[in-house]
Amino acid sequence: MISKTHLRTLMIFCIMAMGQLVSAQELSLYTGVFSETYYQDDQKITRSEFNELLKTDDAVWQHWRRAATFEALGSASAFGSGILLGLGIGRDQNDKGSNTGYYIGGAGAFIVSMVFVEISQKNKRSAVLKYNENLERKTTFKLAPSREGIGIAVHF
Repeated sequence: MISKTHLRTLMIFCIMAMGQLVSAQELSLYTGVFSETYYQDDQKITRSEFNELLKTDDAVWQHWRRAATFEALGSASAFGSGILLGLGIGRDQNDKGSNTGYYIGGAGAFIVSMVFVEISQKNKRSAVLKYNENLERKTTFKLAPSREGIGIAVHF
């Protein structure tokens, strides 16, 4: 037969285990020069794992997809900028004519690409922040040390 002491110990262990399962695991995104690093709490995760976590909420996933769209537009604008500037430089060396249009177009496309990339970063930040906010709302209770002596208190 199980004694009351063992039963209490088992119950406390189960409550503590449930508290660990309920605790939220926040996402973090660190952007580098050529890549991004994804973290769930302190553990590094892959981009596909990060995407799967974001897909759990439609509003969060919509922000992330919008960010990907603006990132693609920014990359295309930067590529167009490089082509226009390259054409301007190449025509300067071959033809002695005015290539101001190429330079203005290239500079304009570069500015547009910077704007698209900034919008993309803003949407990525919004997606991560919204995901982390949703985690805080889903947590129903939290275990903490008792303020009035020895023991564990459950906070709702």
